[in-house]
Amino acid sequence: VANESFEFVSRNFPKSPSRFDAQLWLAKSHVFAGRYQRADLVLTSLEPFVDRGETSKDVKRMFPLVKADYLIRNGQYNLAAEYLEKALAVKQNRKTRIRINFIAGQLNQKLGNNQKAINFYLNTIKLNPPYEFAFHARLFAAECYDTSSGKNESILTELNKMLKDSKNADYLDRIYYALANIELKKNNKEKA
Repeated sequence: VANESFEFVSRNFPKSPSRFDAQLWLAKSHVFAGRYQRADLVLTSLEPFVDRGETSKDVKRMFPLVKADYLIRNGQYNLAAEYLEKALAVKQNRKTRIRINFIAGQLNQKLGNNQKAINFYLNTIKLNPPYEFAFHARLFAAECYDTSSGKNESILTELNKMLKDSKNADYLDRIYYALANIELKKNNKEKA
């Protein structure tokens, strides 16, 4: 029923700005339902209007997120990461920025862009996220640790702080494991 309403508005009100909202929600519902070809058609037709600034601020803000979701579900991680960066360039609320940075970190980690992943994870932490996001952002950043880059030492500091925090008592094994992996990357086998 919702799809029919979105299609009705899109078809019957071609001059109305609300058609772009309807198209975005139509694409979103297609992505959610796994109708990727339909979602792709709608997103492809909507994107030029977004790029030219002919849509509402809400559509401009949400479009890169819907497109990134579509691309992730289709395994196009490089493009999805680009759209998440576009989403960060548009004004988003703090909760959304936390999620975008965290997901961008995961995508870049999956793609082997470790330094970029670390930067996104550290940005997640800077936004003062809920505990679970902060905890996992620190651990995932540790997995991306690169010994050739001296600027990753802050990750070690963060992990050592986590060891002292009583909230992490149940997760000490994961923290020590992350620290050991970093030491192995540094060739410090005894310390690991």
